[in-house]
Amino acid sequence: MNSIFSNPESPLFGRAYAEVITERLSREKSLKFLRRGFSEVGVEVDDGELNEVVDRLDGVIGWLTYYGYSRSVGGRDLTSIFNDAINLAREELENFLKLRVSRRYRVVLKLLASGVREWGLLKRRLEDYEGSPISDRVLHDVLTTLKMHSIINEELEFTDPIVKEAARGL
Repeated sequence: MNSIFSNPESPLFGRAYAEVITERLSREKSLKFLRRGFSEVGVEVDDGELNEVVDRLDGVIGWLTYYGYSRSVGGRDLTSIFNDAINLAREELENFLKLRVSRRYRVVLKLLASGVREWGLLKRRLEDYEGSPISDRVLHDVLTTLKMHSIINEELEFTDPIVKEAARGL
């Protein structure tokens, strides 16, 4: 993140920035958030759909808001909303990957999205992809960058279920 603000070529060079950290809503708070929003705009959504949404979005406020807005204003169906959200997240990942010289990031993201989280297996699969051994440092640097950008957490899990889905399709 700091590279954007410290690069003289960037339109944001020299500008101040603030980091906003949001927490996931609990299942109960997610349902309450959606129900209240739909109530305010006079839209009825059945509990089955709300439960599915909460299960899939795992309390991420931004995606809950995206769903609520898309469902209430556009009257769109659940499948199209999720597909559009995944496409948006994929675009963001592609933009992130454009800034990385190494194709390793794409491979690691796909491996993590497929459930590979054990260090040794992750490294072996990356070596298989590259066709040659890599140092531990290489994998460490890739994972550290993904963590620094809040794409994954310390347990090598995606921090956002929609981004995880998007990474599967890279």
